[in-house]
Amino acid sequence: MSASTFLNISVFVAILIPLFLTYRAEGGFKTYSKRTLIFLIAWITVTYISGKLGIFQDFSAMPPRFFLLLPTILIVLYFLMKTKHTELIVDNISIYVLIGIQSFRFFPEIFLDLSYREGLAPIQMTYHGRNLDILVAVLALTILVLNKRIPISPKKLGVIFSFIGLGLLINILTIAILSTPTPIRYFMNEPANTFVTEAPYIWLPTVFVSLAFWGHFILIKKLLRKN
Repeated sequence: MSASTFLNISVFVAILIPLFLTYRAEGGFKTYSKRTLIFLIAWITVTYISGKLGIFQDFSAMPPRFFLLLPTILIVLYFLMKTKHTELIVDNISIYVLIGIQSFRFFPEIFLDLSYREGLAPIQMTYHGRNLDILVAVLALTILVLNKRIPISPKKLGVIFSFIGLGLLINILTIAILSTPTPIRYFMNEPANTFVTEAPYIWLPTVFVSLAFWGHFILIKKLLRKN
């Protein structure tokens, strides 16, 4: 299977996660579920078009346009965290499930492996190199399956998972940035990391990275509220 085909399939599966959480939180396909579906369709459409138009592909600009992508994602997530939709999920979804959804991170790891084999991604962005994010997926799946049999309170488990999950997410983002053809490039092996600004590969940061951050932010909000 090609990297692009696998990406298309896994993105479709991944965007079902927030839709599933919303559906479960409000007890059916109601107002917030419909809004979530509309938002997700709009998000993947807009980001795909931005990749097709090459909006983030100019690495010679200062700052490189690619560097504007992550702040854009975080700004969108900031406003999402302020919505009643977020409150609905925080109030009705358990810590174990909020940890478990991060097992979707198997998808980007397999995609990066396929991309490396096709000559698109540099090795350091994969689990063959410096990307350890697959450990988060393994840990999330383990916690989801074992949940209450783990002799640690849900809150403490959530805190530990958040540190590990966010730490390894920031690790791969740093590697990705330092692999781009910019003045701060550290990893000089080829290929440089430019493919993630093109469609459909732009869904790696805009869908997978966004979903990982969103899941962590939801979990942290839940932990801060938990007595």
